[in-house]
Amino acid sequence: MLKSSPIKQQGAALIIGLIFLIILSVIGLSSMSNVTVQERISGNSLASYRALQNADISLLEAEGVVSSANFATTNDYVVNERPANHDYTPDALWNNCNDAAQADDNLCENLASGSSAKYEITSDEDKYVITVRAVGNNKAVAMVQSVYEGKFELQD
Repeated sequence: MLKSSPIKQQGAALIIGLIFLIILSVIGLSSMSNVTVQERISGNSLASYRALQNADISLLEAEGVVSSANFATTNDYVVNERPANHDYTPDALWNNCNDAAQADDNLCENLASGSSAKYEITSDEDKYVITVRAVGNNKAVAMVQSVYEGKFELQD
C-alpha cells in the first residue's frame, strides 16, 4: 500500500469543491432576485386589474346616478363640456371631492364604491360625459370615461 506524504497533497479537491459551492451560491442568489422581481410584477398587475375593475363598477354606479330623474337639478358637480384634449390625470383634479367651493376643474363626486366621478354636460341635450377615477390596492390608478345619454324614449 502506498502512503502519500503530507508534502505532496496540494488540496485540489478542496479548492474545486469551494469553487462549485460559490458557483451554486451565485446561481441561487440570482434565482431569488428573479423571483422577487416576478413577484413585484405580478403584484402590480393585480393592482392594475383591481383598479380597472373598480373603475368599471364605479362607472356603472355613476351612470345610475345620471339616470335618476332629478340628477340635473340636484347635482352640483355637473360642469359644461371641456375641450376634447382635457387632461384628467393630475391628482390635484381629484382631491377634495364633494367640495362645491372648488373650481370647475376640481368638481367631482365621491361615489359609494370609493371612487370619484366627474360629470360634464355636452352640447347635445341629455348627454353626459362621465369620467371615473378608481384606485386598486392603493397603488394603481385607472380612469374610464363614457358618454351617457340620460333619458331614453321609445319611438313609434
